[in-house]
Amino acid sequence: MRRRTVAATATLIAGAMALAACGGGSSSSDTGKYGSTTSTSNQELSALVAVAKKEGSLTFYGVSAEDKMEAWVAPFEKQYGVKVKIYRGTASEVQQRFSQESQAGKNTADVVNTSIPNDVLSDLKNGWAAKYTPQSAAQFPADQVTGKVAYPMYADVTAIAWNTDKVTPAMAAKIRSEGYQALLDPSVKGPVGIVSPAAGGMQLAENMAIVDDPSLGWDFFKKLENDRGAVFDTSVSFVATQLTSGEYPIGIGIPDAVVAPAIASGAPLEFAFPQDAPASLQRFFISKNAPHPAAARLFLEWGTGLKAQTSLAEISDGMSARKDWKDTRSIHDESWYHDPVNGIDTAWETKSTAEEQQSFTQEWLDKVGQ
Repeated sequence: MRRRTVAATATLIAGAMALAACGGGSSSSDTGKYGSTTSTSNQELSALVAVAKKEGSLTFYGVSAEDKMEAWVAPFEKQYGVKVKIYRGTASEVQQRFSQESQAGKNTADVVNTSIPNDVLSDLKNGWAAKYTPQSAAQFPADQVTGKVAYPMYADVTAIAWNTDKVTPAMAAKIRSEGYQALLDPSVKGPVGIVSPAAGGMQLAENMAIVDDPSLGWDFFKKLENDRGAVFDTSVSFVATQLTSGEYPIGIGIPDAVVAPAIASGAPLEFAFPQDAPASLQRFFISKNAPHPAAARLFLEWGTGLKAQTSLAEISDGMSARKDWKDTRSIHDESWYHDPVNGIDTAWETKSTAEEQQSFTQEWLDKVGQ
């Protein structure tokens, strides 16, 4: 296998201002400074907005693409007059920076976005994540709200993608019906691009699922050896270059939210979901010691609302977890597109510990990725 690196009253407002002045909710109860810092009623919302406007800005730490986040938050900035400053990094970079600042008591982040639930649970255990329940909380499945503090933004779902100039309609149909097993067919011409589990949560889940499948296992990767497969560190550049050009006719470990925009831009690609489709859920939560606590809470209120969730799904090409969300993404206009047969799987995220996931990734890199 080759490796390729590619509210309502003056008292409430005064209370909220006191919270802002002290740099966030620091009491163990996290209540009583803001009306309530753990939730905001309709009556209190106008006061929350007033204080957020006085704070004037918030800082968003995230793993999602910066251009997509900028497009998403633009209506929030316009509506409330609160500037959103974005720091973008990998999941590990975001967690490292946030944890170092939290340990030092020099917090910059107001809202944190991550795709790794174990990081959220660690932050919560360390007292770095604020307990806050937005008004839309009931619209999200309880098992997708990590630690009761980190709410879903959107889900990336794993897919098998291929170049329609290189893969015949018959083989495409075989991939749709047989999934990964179809890639071992002798009629598959050219190498298969495999995105490493080190790339992120969704790729980790997919590779773990392949190894755990009795019909695939480690042998699946061995059969892709002898130049029939190559490992890539990221799906974004792989899709944009090698897959779109046809150098690699097929790729696995490709998020639907990565390949769908390429298709919309005219790339000769299609994709299908495996029968059991692991998904990486992007979540966001409020920093316990947010420098702009009112703006952070207002952002979580706005970001969990149906209008913002629908907008983000269209911008990111990911799926919303809201129960009342209607999927209007443009990918549905494609005649070949089908939703995941068995829905999406986010339960994998907490079935193994961070240490177990790291151990698997290292074993995978030792056996497949070198």
